Formats: sequence, C-alpha cells, structure tokens
Amino acid sequence: MEKKASHVGIMLSFVIFIIFIIFLWTITQPAIKTGEDKQYILDYLKTELVNKFSADLTVVSVSASGAEECVRISVEDNDLPTELEMIVKDSDENNIPAEKGNDYVSFRMGDNFKIYFTYEELNPIREFSGDECVNGTINWMRTRSNIFETKILDAKDNFETLKNNLELPGEANFGFSFKKDDKTEISTEDINVPEDIYAEEFPVNYIDKYANLKQGFITIKVW
Repeated sequence: MEKKASHVGIMLSFVIFIIFIIFLWTITQPAIKTGEDKQYILDYLKTELVNKFSADLTVVSVSASGAEECVRISVEDNDLPTELEMIVKDSDENNIPAEKGNDYVSFRMGDNFKIYFTYEELNPIREFSGDECVNGTINWMRTRSNIFETKILDAKDNFETLKNNLELPGEANFGFSFKKDDKTEISTEDINVPEDIYAEEFPVNYIDKYANLKQGFITIKVW
C-alpha cells in the first residue's frame, strides 16, 4: 500500500507540475506576442518614416579659372535641373550669392564650387548679378537620396495625415521625435500614452535648409 501511495503521489506531483507549466505558458504568450507585434511595427515605421523623410539631392561640382566677377554655367549644355531649389557653395562650404536664369546659373567668382539642387525648400543667397562672367567646367554630377530636415518638420506639423497614410494595424499608435545637430528637439504631441511603450532611437544624417549635412537622432515610440 505504501508503494502504491508513493506512486500516486509522484503522478499527482507530475500532473500539477505540467498544469503549472501550461499556466505559465498561457499567461506569458500574449505578452510575448504583443512584444513581437510592437517590434514588427517599430521596424516597419523605421523604414517607412526614413522613406517619407527623404528626397533627392543633386550635387554638381564646378571649377573655373580667370573669373573676375562671376562664373556662369549653361543649363542647356549641362542638363541642369534649374526648376528645383538651388544653393551654391564655395570650396570652404560657405553659401555664396547666385542667380538662376532660364538658360544659365551664375555665381560669385572663385575657383571651385558645388551647386545643390533639390525639390525641398532651401535658403539660398539670391542678391547677386554679374556681367564679366567666365564659363565654368562641370567636373561631376551626383544625385542621392537624403533625409531632409524640412520633410521631418512637415511630417510633425501634419502628423494626423501621416498616421492615416501609414495605416497601422488595429489600435496601434505611435509618435516620433527628432533631435537636431544643435541638440534642439522637436516631437509629436503624444496623447494618452500608456506606461508600457516600445521605443527605438537611431542616428541619421540629414540635410538642413542651407544644404549642410548634419547628424541627428530620430526616436520612434509605439504603443
């Protein structure tokens, strides 16, 4: 009888152990799944926001010699995208006065320059006119996608539209903040945010309104 009772006790203990394991699995599974879902949304938002914050920037390298007043580049001969916003910089990366006409781009005298073209809003120096101009030579032209400060600010100001376009699943919600190179920060207005949120901060290179390349940080929060 004692052996039989001993076997019954062992079996009962084993059954209780299995029930306990199943109970633990049952209560932890929703939390694990929720965490996986939020991480998936974070990864999705990181990709989508970077795409929405980005635009093309075309950089044209120009050299000239013997310029007394200004340098001029033919639009037609070089297929320059002059319908876009434009900034011209000298070899020290200083913005310099420039003029954009229908068939030319002209700017202050010097030896080496870079012209920046983009659809995004820039802050160029336009107070310039020159008569004694020499023709510049284009060394190379390059177009790359970059994150623009203006697009981040626009997304923040039109956040509800951004959220509707992203179409997150269920009741998922998010917000983001942007810390600029000078440490100033802008953020979406997050309402009714629970304590349990998922967040990720990552560094970005971005173009400011003077066509300067800066480094900042974007933080995405999901709940």
